[in-house]
Amino acid sequence: MAGHVRVDGDRYIHDTIDGETVIIDTVAGRLTLLVGVGSAIWTRLLAGAQPPTVVEEVGDVYGSVAADECSSFMDALCAAGLVIEVDEPVQAATSADPPPAVELPWPTTYEQPGIEQYDDIADIMTMDPIHEVDAGLGWPHRGS
Repeated sequence: MAGHVRVDGDRYIHDTIDGETVIIDTVAGRLTLLVGVGSAIWTRLLAGAQPPTVVEEVGDVYGSVAADECSSFMDALCAAGLVIEVDEPVQAATSADPPPAVELPWPTTYEQPGIEQYDDIADIMTMDPIHEVDAGLGWPHRGS
């Protein structure tokens, strides 16, 4: 992966709690967890860090093998559709956005980043009536 990426915020909602990132696909209902240093990488990408810069940081902090694993992890994020490659850097738009990547500490111990996906709640998530909303009118008006 080269260049810049952004989270597909139209499809995915996410939160990082106690170092674990949870991502919910609002279309397919899939639950995704980012494990290892995946949450730290995710937070940096949200802050606008470029993938090559993150790989370099991981290499500086944890070594070359970790940098290779980081690069593969970011390729997996892209392949899963969790991030989208874009031509221009994404800038933080609100005060709710994460702090700049430079201010974010790396975990003291390295654990290989990974993606765990769960489909067992997909049926429950997609049958939620909020998915049947008229886009122009919003909840509680059903779509056609």
